Amino acid sequence: MRTIPSILILTIIGMAGAPALARGSGHANHDAARPTHYPDGSYRYTYGSEMPVILVGAGDSCDIQLEAGESIRRAFLSDTLRWKLADGTSGADNVPHLVVKPTQAGLLTTLTVFTDRRSYHIRLLSKSMTQEEYVGFLYPAERAAATREAEDRASANAAAAIEATYSCKELDTKYVAAGANEFRDAQVCNDGKHTYVNAANWTGDLPMPYAYDNGPDEITNYSFDPKHRQFIIDGVPRKLALIRGGDRTTFERKAQ
Repeated sequence: MRTIPSILILTIIGMAGAPALARGSGHANHDAARPTHYPDGSYRYTYGSEMPVILVGAGDSCDIQLEAGESIRRAFLSDTLRWKLADGTSGADNVPHLVVKPTQAGLLTTLTVFTDRRSYHIRLLSKSMTQEEYVGFLYPAERAAATREAEDRASANAAAAIEATYSCKELDTKYVAAGANEFRDAQVCNDGKHTYVNAANWTGDLPMPYAYDNGPDEITNYSFDPKHRQFIIDGVPRKLALIRGGDRTTFERKAQ
C-alpha cells in the first residue's frame, strides 16, 4: 500500500476548505452589514453604511425594493449566466423593484444599480438553506436632510408670520378706535390666536391693555416687545382698551 505524503494531504485539505472559506467570508460581510428584520418579513439594509451581502435561496428569487419614486436607469449583474435579473414597479408611489434569481447554491455575484438618485453596489450570495426573499433599504441621510429641510421651512414660516404682525400684513385689522386721541394711532390686528397692538412713538409711560369681554377693565395676559414696540395679547378680545392714567382709547372689532 502506497503512503501519501503528508504535504499532499495538507494541500488537498486546504483545497477542499477553500470554497467554505469563501462562503464564510460572505457571511462575515453579511454580519458587518446586518439588516433589520421587519414584521412584514422584509430585511432592510442601511444605505451608505457598508456594501450589503444579500442571501438568496438557491433556485428561489429575491425581491429588492428601492426608494419610492426612484427610477432605475441601468442595472448590471457581474454573472449573467448563473443569475437572472428582472425589474418592475408597484403601487401609486412607483416603488421600483429588482428581482434576482440564482441557478444554484454557492454563487457569489455583484449587482450594480444606477438610479436617478443614487447608485447601489450589492453582493448576492446564493444559499441552499438561508435566504432573504424581500429586501429593502433605509435612507437615514436623506431622512435627516428632509427633517432639517422641514424644520428650516417651519422656522422660516414662523419668522414670516411674526414679521407680518409688525405691519399687520394680511391679518385682521377691522378695528374701530374710540375715546381719547392719545393712542388712536396704534395699529391693531389679530391672527385668530393673538391680538397685536403696534405702538407708535408715544412719549411717557406706556399704556396698559385691558379687555372688555368679561366686563370693563379686565387686564389682559400680554407681553411687550420693546424692540418693535408691540403688545402681544393672548386671545382675540372683541373690545380692548389702552389706558394710562385718565387717558383711555378703545379698539372694537367690526362685525364680520
